[in-house]
Amino acid sequence: MALDFEGLLTFALVVLPGLVARAEAQRVAPIPEDKTQRGTLQELADALVYSAFIAIGVGLISLLILAAATGGKRGLADLVQLGVGGLLRAAPNEGVIALIAYVILSLAAAELIGANRMGATVRAWVEDHLAKTEGLSDDPIWWTVLDTRLRQAKKSEVFLNIRLNEGGLYSGVLLHFPVVGDDQADKDFAIWKARHYTRDGKLVELEPDEVVLLNTRSCGAIEVRYADPVTLQS
Repeated sequence: MALDFEGLLTFALVVLPGLVARAEAQRVAPIPEDKTQRGTLQELADALVYSAFIAIGVGLISLLILAAATGGKRGLADLVQLGVGGLLRAAPNEGVIALIAYVILSLAAAELIGANRMGATVRAWVEDHLAKTEGLSDDPIWWTVLDTRLRQAKKSEVFLNIRLNEGGLYSGVLLHFPVVGDDQADKDFAIWKARHYTRDGKLVELEPDEVVLLNTRSCGAIEVRYADPVTLQS
């Protein structure tokens, strides 16, 4: 019975921070939960990945605290050999201090990692730098291209060249885009500081504050560029 309880406690200590981090990431995400098309297994896998990183990092810090409290007599070898319960019995006071430190630090790390959506940032980096990782992120493609990539480029504006099916082109700064599932074909979006070129290449002047509403069904292609306002003006 004691062994079962010890195993449950160890499991909770490892998994709980990951669940907290995943829940916090979802809470602050501007993408509606029903638009991410995630299943229970995907959510669990995300939480376990968070748990692995948090448990390793915070666990090492807690072991350093344990070693300092015991004058170097207890450490990783004792944890592997005795388990959490055995270590607490062998060094009750120092073990409790290390355990409390682990709980506090792991939950703090979970809040920090989740609130900054570090998991989404790591997924995007992996997709950009490693081969055969397309589709690792399940955020809608518009969000990935128009928000995540913008922040990765450390720019402040998304500039669009929109080629129309009927000919002609709109260019301007993205003002609004919808956060909807990729299975929704028709998406309304808005640009401003826009220019319009007719089918024969004639420029139609627009006021800088004029907002242009477009729908993807009328667009043949949309070119995306990330820039700062000064760059856009030049």
